[in-house]
Amino acid sequence: MTLSTQEMQKQVLDDVTRITGLSYARIAGIDTRTKAIADAVLPVLKAWFQFVTDPDLRHAIYACFHTPHASPHIDSVLDWWQQETDQPALSTLTQALALIAKPKDAQRLWKLCSELPCRPFQYMLLAKPAQFPAVQREVRDFIVEALETDASIAVADLECIAKVPDSRIRQWFEKRLESENRCIQILARKVAGRAERLPRGVTQLARLTAPRRSTQRKWIWRK
Repeated sequence: MTLSTQEMQKQVLDDVTRITGLSYARIAGIDTRTKAIADAVLPVLKAWFQFVTDPDLRHAIYACFHTPHASPHIDSVLDWWQQETDQPALSTLTQALALIAKPKDAQRLWKLCSELPCRPFQYMLLAKPAQFPAVQREVRDFIVEALETDASIAVADLECIAKVPDSRIRQWFEKRLESENRCIQILARKVAGRAERLPRGVTQLARLTAPRRSTQRKWIWRK
């Protein structure tokens, strides 16, 4: 007999209570931003995942893994990310993966991104390995090419790409300082503003070499 979404959710939550002692009315109500809760609850949700067929319930489980404390479970998250077909659920899962990926995951994450079809928030995900030394050259080359050829890149993607430290990406934004798209224009000005700031070392040097006000007291003698 196939369980309804409500019945399946109740079974999962009953198991969470039995194993962890924590009680919740909905999976979406589990606050895994707290490390102790994440450490206790995420293994239970991961064990139940194979039995969950409803996309809304999967979506709720994925949201629980959108926390830095889900890093130990990245193998499972990567497996789910390859298999998921529901777009809203996949969006949440991709954001979770972007949050928990570490430099040690750079090679396999880039391999999957380059082999699988583009997914929601994919550029948010790519912006992470673009800063990992092991693959940053290949990922940045891919992003730069996409900026010129992929018309589907959304403003949300551009916000993530703008954080990647690459002169070619900065130049792409600088060319759009007068873009007709107000959101892109604002983002381009932010990127250009960051580029105009003095490097930290130069700023410190300027402070060190700047003339200081004399602290010597001036005595005025009165007759």
